[in-house]
Amino acid sequence: MATGQIQIDLERGAGGFRHLHTCTCSLCGNKRPIRERILEKTKLAKSGCHEWTGKIAADGYGIIRVNGKDVRVHRISFHLSVRPIERHEVICHRCDNRRCIRTDHLFVGSRADNNRDMALKGRARNRNTGKPTCDRGHPFTPENTLKTQNGERQCRECRRQRLRRYRAARRAA
Repeated sequence: MATGQIQIDLERGAGGFRHLHTCTCSLCGNKRPIRERILEKTKLAKSGCHEWTGKIAADGYGIIRVNGKDVRVHRISFHLSVRPIERHEVICHRCDNRRCIRTDHLFVGSRADNNRDMALKGRARNRNTGKPTCDRGHPFTPENTLKTQNGERQCRECRRQRLRRYRAARRAA
């Protein structure tokens, strides 16, 4: 592939999404092939990503209207270029660019795989990120903060109290 050109093989694949090659619904008014619609709203970024320039959802992922529904573009790209996607499967980005639809930047995983990938790359946010104290008021100091395997912050004092209650309940049983 020449520099500056984007080529996406969206002709293969079937199943999963219905009628993906051409959207002919009266709701969105598009009767052009999906491949054509995707390519006209995709640009080659300096990073090598194929970035979606069309509609972007609030969470930062590219979306396209297909048969009256908004669908994530990276999922359609993967589905048609690589293989059909099961509902429980997550399409993760190796490049961490939510707008990227380049299929060799995408891989199939579970939600747990995606969360682990986010934590390893330092992108994970949990409910304790940025909070000065835990829900019970203990400060998140270096001495009182435990980092779990998936990158979450936990209060050590709350964990100690939880373990004490658990052990007391086991002794009483």
